[in-house]
This record gives sequence, structure tokens and C-alpha cells, in this order.
Amino acid sequence: MSGNQTAFKQILQKYFKLKNKWIITAILVIAASGAGIFWLGYKNEDEIKPPAISDYSVSEKSVEEMTDFYRITAKYPIDPLDKDGAIKEFIDYQVNQRKEDWKTGGEIHNQEKELEERFPDRPKMVYSMDIIYEKYVSEKMGTVSYVFTIGEYTGGANANARVQSFSLNQEGQIFIEDILDLANNYNDVNLSKTLLDKALSDSERFPVADIVEEGLGLAFLKDDDITFDQKKCSCDGFLFASNFQNFAITDDGIIFFFGKYQITIGASGVVDIVLSWSELAPYLK
Repeated sequence: MSGNQTAFKQILQKYFKLKNKWIITAILVIAASGAGIFWLGYKNEDEIKPPAISDYSVSEKSVEEMTDFYRITAKYPIDPLDKDGAIKEFIDYQVNQRKEDWKTGGEIHNQEKELEERFPDRPKMVYSMDIIYEKYVSEKMGTVSYVFTIGEYTGGANANARVQSFSLNQEGQIFIEDILDLANNYNDVNLSKTLLDKALSDSERFPVADIVEEGLGLAFLKDDDITFDQKKCSCDGFLFASNFQNFAITDDGIIFFFGKYQITIGASGVVDIVLSWSELAPYLK
């Protein structure tokens, strides 16, 4: 026996007056076995704990396609959390679509060639598309979000830019409808109003209220301020849930992203609006 076991035996003899060494030995064995089981259980629980989001190994892939008429570049992550390969599928579609649109002998290419012949002093036109991304990690929520900016130049003074996001956890891709209840009680409209109020508090990026209100679809509401008025829109409809489709999850809330010209002046470029978890609380599933 070790010193601790001997001391434990003496305590048992003193206070419980158990003289039979076999009984004491049995108690020691049971106590030691219990401690071993507890330790093994704790060790196994620690071993099956899933890794932290930041522990996943993520690589990056680059794409470059170039002719005398266009230039296409793209960067995107290869993340094991993207179980269905949605990010790669998105990039492949964007690149292949523009290659088809801008191909030699295609309609757009031929139109530019005609302009070159008619205006020989005009600078040579080169179309371009560049795709970059930002990564947002929330260890607290167990998520990672990738927000892509797709910049395109097809002539004129300025390039256009749109956004596309992907949020992931250990189950795969997360959609905004997994987080927010947008389908009931006009939640999509009411939350859009929250976006409007938050945007108008930043007059530098959102200097024209009418543009924000129209971009969010709120300019098309009836006098009851909740029902969509098709006549005001001169369109088939407006999906208010579309205001929340491009997002990044953080420890403090959700960042919603909008493309250039979508809800504000072009000089502001791609913009975002941040809503805290407390602001989102009434709409959380």
C-alpha cells in the first residue's frame, strides 16, 4: 500500500472501528475504481468535444481568366464546414457565366468591336470581374461567415459591386431563415424598418433617406405602413426578406450587407448595417 492508502486505512480503523483488513482493502479498491471511472469519463468527454471554429484548416484558391477583351480574377476559401461545396459552386457559376457572356464572337464582344471601328480614337475596352472576400468568425456562436464582393467593370465612369455571403457552422450552411422568423407577423417589414432607422443614424454613408427607404422596399407600403402597395412600386412585388439574405454572424449580432447603389448613393459603395442581438431578439427563432 502507498502512504495515502495506509493513512486512509488508519482513519477507517479509528472512526469506524473496522478491524477486518479485508473489508478495508475492499473499500480502498472501490474508492480507487470510482476515481478511475470518473477520470476516464472526464477524459472521454474532452476527447469528443468538437474543435473550435478557428481550429479548422482552411485553404484559399485563386482563379484567373484573361483574354484581350476581359480579365476575371477570384479568390475563395476551401473550408471543410462548407459540406455541400456551395462556395465553390457559386464561384464557378460567376466565372463561367462571365466567360460565356464576354466570349470572343459573342454578342457583347461583337458590339464592342463595332464601336471600336466607328470610334477608332476610343480607348480599348477591357471588361473585368474581380471577386474578393472577408471572413468573420464567431467562436461564441460557433460560426464562420464569408462575405464576397463581386466587382464588375463594363464601361462608364464607375464599376458596379454586389455582394454574396455564406455562413457556416459544424452542421453546414446557415440561412437567415434558420436564425430569424421573417415569415410571420410582418416581421420582415418591421425588421426592415429597424434597418432603415439604423441606416439613417449614419448620414455619411446614407445621406439620402428616400434612396434607403426605396432600396429596402419601405417606400412601397400603403398608408397602413405595413401592407405592400404594388401600384407604388410599379412592379410585381418586393420580397422584404431579401433585405437580410447577405449577412455575417458575429459575437455581438448580425451584419447585413448591400451592394453598390442598392440602398444608398454609389459613392458609399458596398455598405453594411449592424443589428445587435438585443435588437434582433424579437425576431429570433
